[in-house]
Amino acid sequence: MIGEVMDYCNNHFIDEIDSGDFAFVNSTSKITGTFTEDHYVVGSYIYVTGAKVPQNNNAFKIVEVDATYLVVDSSDLVDEDSTDKYTVYIMSCRIPNSFLSLVTDIDTWNTSNSAKANGVASEKIDDYSINFGDAIKNGGGWQGAFGGRLREFKSIFSDLKCFYGY
Repeated sequence: MIGEVMDYCNNHFIDEIDSGDFAFVNSTSKITGTFTEDHYVVGSYIYVTGAKVPQNNNAFKIVEVDATYLVVDSSDLVDEDSTDKYTVYIMSCRIPNSFLSLVTDIDTWNTSNSAKANGVASEKIDDYSINFGDAIKNGGGWQGAFGGRLREFKSIFSDLKCFYGY
């Protein structure tokens, strides 16, 4: 969820960047390669971009750091062998605590509003009816519910696009 909110805000809080030949290993939640260890801290986040497997392009929390690998708190990594034929960027992120708190609140909101967000437009029982489909469809999802708090972190231009130079 944190990667999705970062993408929505066009803000990935990029601090340092490493690029090179990396491999992603689902069974150990490891990203192997060569890392500048002082860029990465246990408990902080990274953002990956450029991987061929889309699920590997995301934000991950670091649980272990070594010069040759990072272990992340995710079972969502998909096995991807050497990336030496294309460039993958792994960025350390300096995410404010207020943003992390916001993402937690969005997760909680999503859990309690999942039926509405998944397209349940209305419900009718005898003379009682309720309609929430329009609110979700017209920006009433987490983006609408947290618009005020998200505004603080939103950027007009994507920091990733600025990084790539387009």
